[in-house]
Amino acid sequence: MKYDEKQIEDLVKDLGVFELRAIARQMGVPSPTTKKRDELVLLIKESVRKRGAIELDQKRGRPYKKLFTLDDLTNKLSFDSKPFKPEYNTILAFEQEEKPIQTTEEESFLMEGIIRKTNSAIGFLDLQSGDLVFLSNLLYDYNELSTGDKIKVEAKRVAEANYYSSSKIIEINNTKIENYKFNIKEDGEDIIDNRCIPFAKNKNIMVGRRNVYLLEEDIFENTYFQNLYEYCNKNGFEFITIGANISFENKILFNNLKINNNFTSVYGTDTEQANNKVIDGINYAVRQRELGKEIVVFVTDVVEVLRNFDKSFEIEFGEQHSQKSIMIFQKLLGFAKSNRNHSSGTLIMGYCEGDKDDTFLTNDIFKISKKI
Repeated sequence: MKYDEKQIEDLVKDLGVFELRAIARQMGVPSPTTKKRDELVLLIKESVRKRGAIELDQKRGRPYKKLFTLDDLTNKLSFDSKPFKPEYNTILAFEQEEKPIQTTEEESFLMEGIIRKTNSAIGFLDLQSGDLVFLSNLLYDYNELSTGDKIKVEAKRVAEANYYSSSKIIEINNTKIENYKFNIKEDGEDIIDNRCIPFAKNKNIMVGRRNVYLLEEDIFENTYFQNLYEYCNKNGFEFITIGANISFENKILFNNLKINNNFTSVYGTDTEQANNKVIDGINYAVRQRELGKEIVVFVTDVVEVLRNFDKSFEIEFGEQHSQKSIMIFQKLLGFAKSNRNHSSGTLIMGYCEGDKDDTFLTNDIFKISKKI
């Protein structure tokens, strides 16, 4: 099929970076894998403008249907029908007419990420490179692996494509595959947890609740964060950081502390990449609490996370944030609770003085959170 400029514009506007790279490669754009999404869109449109209508081979490599976009997360989430289950089973929407080509190259790579699962496929984004990895259906049981599980695999690049196919599972949830047991704690009754975690001067974080605090200075400028991190490590709480556009100094701090579950991105990171990190962090936190662990999630700047999601979605006239951004964040708010099975989810959210009039912050987060 031939595509003119308008058709190309409609085609590429919702595609992820992987699809855009495949199109750009066919159109002769040099080094597409080194370019960011916005740059790829401009180069593709410019190429069509110069060359006129072009024909694309959609059978080569990965099909161009939406494979991995944030819209796939929110378009199918429903809070109105059946009770909301703590899984984003539509984040990875493999809306393909053809299955991925399974001809793989010989070299194997060690890759790790947070599982995203649909009824028909399962995969993850590598935590280091951001590359998409499909799990072979020969390696797992759909009823055992869940969205939010952390998995480490050996994978091979799929020929003529921008994704990988797993060849061997190494670890699940930081446990060697030969020692891993697929079990979930039985659901118990949710409780009000009266335990506290010390934070700043004369301030405590309530376990199993949503806690919000004013960032009077950046995180690296005092010892509150480091003290919290060290307390959690000593007292059996698994610590997770989530954030977008964090400062370079905070990145240095997090790196020096060697935080194992760091789902933050530094200022200037590609929007799609940063948002995917946040979603991985949310999925991982919810899943680990389901598995009976005590989880503490520290959000560096709640409004900045919302703003970053807003870049990917349409904002209705008169609204400060996209409804889809809010739906994603509501998932994180629902994570915070304690259970009689001794699992807990504790949420700490920072906000800046300049954002104190943000409507979602004041109308929602403040109302259901403890100010510390």
